[in-house]
Amino acid sequence: MEPNTPQKHIQESVTEAIRSGKVTMRSSFHFLLKSIVVVAALLCVFVLSTIILNFILFSIHIQSHHELLGFGLLGILAFIGHFPWMLFCIDIALVVLVIHLFRSFRWGYKTPILYVGFGIVFLVILLGVYVERMNHVLNKKVMYRSEEGGMHMPVRSIDAIRIPPAAMRSVCRCEILEIRNEGLLVARDVRSGVVRTFVLSTPSAYATTTGLLPGAVVMIAGHFDGDGDEDDVVEVFGIRKPRMK
Repeated sequence: MEPNTPQKHIQESVTEAIRSGKVTMRSSFHFLLKSIVVVAALLCVFVLSTIILNFILFSIHIQSHHELLGFGLLGILAFIGHFPWMLFCIDIALVVLVIHLFRSFRWGYKTPILYVGFGIVFLVILLGVYVERMNHVLNKKVMYRSEEGGMHMPVRSIDAIRIPPAAMRSVCRCEILEIRNEGLLVARDVRSGVVRTFVLSTPSAYATTTGLLPGAVVMIAGHFDGDGDEDDVVEVFGIRKPRMK
């Protein structure tokens, strides 16, 4: 009598599954075709994820929202509020799909999922940053065509790369025209040319005109709640010279 070993039990289970029709034989061509389809889907999803990350980074840079991170808690909260979370969630879902497709292969399944996840996230971030840095002009063309309605889906639906109206911005690159003693600052938006009055209502190390003179170009973060006219008064919570690029 043969001993009831685990290997024998597995063999009996496999034989029973084949006999019952739960497991069927497949040709090598079937597995080859399946592998090709999975690899193609993996590459497409990976590229799409990289492109979306590129749009996220370009959106942050073109609107100067990354400057908000240097203006203390109010700046961080403003950055979180303006972050393109919808694109970020879509990108996260695509990364999860890439991980799932990658682990459908034997060599991917044997690799710990944390290693696979960190490796794929690292590659997506690395390529996304590279694409954003190398294709700044291309991204601008996509943004302008998107604003004109000339883009096809799915690029047309990516609203995060559009520059919002002046009244909706939280940070601007401005040239100082006049500094007044009562905490008022008159400056012109370098991008739009609109002249505004800024008020430094709350004394703060992040919102001070110390060391600044008329003619200087600065980054100003504040609550742009007006309609963009010259009579708007913007409450400032941060002001500083732009970082050197």
